[in-house]
Amino acid sequence: MAIDLPMNRRSALVGLIGVAGAGGAIGLSQTQRRAEGRRQTAQAEPIRLENGETDFRKVSLAQVPLGAGGFVTGLDISRDGKRFACRTDVTNAYVRDVGDGFWRPLFSPSSMAPKDYDPLPEHKDKADSLGVAGIRIAPSNKDIIFAVFCGYVWRSADGGRTVQRTRFPQKRFNPNGGWQRLFNPTVDIHPVDPSSVLVGTWGEGAWCTADGGATWRQADLPPAEGTPDGQEGIHLVAFDPAQPNRVYVFVAGLGLFRSDTGPGGKFDLLAGGPTRSSNIVPGPGGDLFVCEFSKDRWGGKVWRYSPMAGWTSAQPKREAMTLAFDPRKPGTALLVNADGVLMKSDDFCATFAELTGWKWAENGGEIQWMGGLSTMYPAQVKFDPNVPGQAWIAQGVGVASANIDDPAIRVQDWSAGIEELCAWSTLCVPGGKTYLAAMDKPFWRVDSLSAYTNDFRFPVLEGNGHNADFVAFATWMDYAPEDPRFLVGVVAPGQWSGPGYTTNGGESWKVFSGQPEGGWGKGGCIAAASKTNFVVLPSNNAPGVYTLDGGKSWATIKLDGKSPTTGFANAFYVGRKNLSADKSRPGTFALVFTTLSGNDEYLNVLGGLWLSRDGGRSWTQQLAGLIGPPGTKPREVAVAGGDARQFWQCQLEYVPGRSGELVYTPHADLSADRFFWSQDDGKTWAELHKSIRNVRAFGFGKAAPGQARPSLFFWGEVRGRQGLFASFDWLASEPRLVSRFPSQMLANVSCIGGDLNNFGRVYVGTSCAGWVRVDVEA
Repeated sequence: MAIDLPMNRRSALVGLIGVAGAGGAIGLSQTQRRAEGRRQTAQAEPIRLENGETDFRKVSLAQVPLGAGGFVTGLDISRDGKRFACRTDVTNAYVRDVGDGFWRPLFSPSSMAPKDYDPLPEHKDKADSLGVAGIRIAPSNKDIIFAVFCGYVWRSADGGRTVQRTRFPQKRFNPNGGWQRLFNPTVDIHPVDPSSVLVGTWGEGAWCTADGGATWRQADLPPAEGTPDGQEGIHLVAFDPAQPNRVYVFVAGLGLFRSDTGPGGKFDLLAGGPTRSSNIVPGPGGDLFVCEFSKDRWGGKVWRYSPMAGWTSAQPKREAMTLAFDPRKPGTALLVNADGVLMKSDDFCATFAELTGWKWAENGGEIQWMGGLSTMYPAQVKFDPNVPGQAWIAQGVGVASANIDDPAIRVQDWSAGIEELCAWSTLCVPGGKTYLAAMDKPFWRVDSLSAYTNDFRFPVLEGNGHNADFVAFATWMDYAPEDPRFLVGVVAPGQWSGPGYTTNGGESWKVFSGQPEGGWGKGGCIAAASKTNFVVLPSNNAPGVYTLDGGKSWATIKLDGKSPTTGFANAFYVGRKNLSADKSRPGTFALVFTTLSGNDEYLNVLGGLWLSRDGGRSWTQQLAGLIGPPGTKPREVAVAGGDARQFWQCQLEYVPGRSGELVYTPHADLSADRFFWSQDDGKTWAELHKSIRNVRAFGFGKAAPGQARPSLFFWGEVRGRQGLFASFDWLASEPRLVSRFPSQMLANVSCIGGDLNNFGRVYVGTSCAGWVRVDVEA
């Protein structure tokens, strides 16, 4: 069963699911073994701390080795086959040389000038993520790489070790926007002159440089037309390798244009061809091949344009998203449709044969969990210049390879170092394991910090089993205080999964046997007071619910004692953690309720901090209004510079081992937001430290020797300096900087989980680049 490709990573959060299972035991052919011999076994390695900027004696950082997980939307290979580059839809681009154990990020504190990343350029309306909208290795010099990031064009002259912004004027590129994010190529480089570059934008024309990016001019082309899914039309670009002065630009909605006097020359429309394309590819002999992109992604043809004979076309059984020609067999092409159907042509795309029976290798390749996949969603394919029949594929969860000359095609992952999971929450269980919740691939248990052997799981409905193709949105988890192996968690409900629990430490999960009368909302947070007593505050304004029998039956929360309370979170994509269970007191929960009402104080009368001591049956309003200085009224909070809304993202947690103590952040909505602590179940609040502002996320770690309270880690600002901070004395002294850039991928911090079992360790989740493990020596 094919699944419709999500239009972007955000749309996948509603619970898009893949089905079917992987095949049986798989062996490698002699050809594949030769290709495998070029690669090293992937092992995690520490990430160098940017500039050594820290207040501690020693800090070590390393990516938690989960592996890929996000869409790799483009791929390039140097002419000698020794260097690879790829791009992704949400975070960064990567470069890897043959023999390297890892892909390395192109954009990082190690490769960029501080002025270019501290801070990163503002996107304005020119980009919709930290992804990369195009990448190309110069055919004549593999050290030169051009890439599009944050709406600008960047250049590396040393194989990706460093990268500088060119003088390209910022234009619109949406690396995470709709189907077009999978279209290629948007950057091309002259076959013999690496200073001549052509770049296609989203709706703002095609641009060229003849001096390596020092100056740019817009190509003389008409504007592109918008797309059916609401994007500005894309421009795909290509130099003719056989005739370098001949260049092509495919303008969305209009068709293919050609100039025979270089990218700065006069372009003519080549009438009679398609008006939408996902991939244009120069073929052997000077012809250009175009993958037509149709409205239903089913009936598009493969078009061939010859400068001598004009247009011809052929209809494959499946519409091709991308194609590539084998340089060792000039007439042989591999085509892949949007659902991963492989097709082969041996006659320059005149006829096609489907390559059936391909499977993922049982061991996955570098990332072990990929061995369970049965599907593939490609964006671009390239042939290896050195290995006969070896194709490389940029696809939905990483980079993969397959040899199409083998009778049994086995797809091998090659994604070590690429981390594209969007981290939502981190849970470190005292006496247990560390667990991670992510978009797309829900719940992870960290079993290894040194190898790609970790795997994800999700609650399954009765009759279903684990499926590596599964895609769904996970938010929060919690554990039962009497059993570190009993956890509960929220996954967006669908036909295969939903909120549920595990009794064996995350080895397997089950969906709760019952559900609320009105069904589950999307996302939301969950807290557990015992193995039978949980509270769920769904998003999308669904009513809050609780259970006293382990999820067999659910009742609605009624803060006023009369009517079910809704509006705990307005949207599934909001990272709102407004609920916590006091593990030392069975049945005790605290929650924050805040919503706009339209009156003068624009706060619902139920707004405030609420406490339940009976498992969620009844609730007492501990504090009315907002948590903030100098009082609780919205206008007072606003005058003091705090967030007077507090209905957006926030985080509320009971302090481990300290009954009745709560910590709260309104999640950095404004420049002066404070960080709060209550010692009386939320009746009164004080600032944790006067120097702290704009805390985005926090977590508790194992207490330092002699300390009564746990270590505290947070991402925020201390006296105007932003970064990851730690306090081992419960802020008796000013918090100390751990790192300003814990993620080498420059992704925003989204969640933090201190390790309650290992002093000085914290897991930092990012918005779209997985998790980083940080160890601090005081």
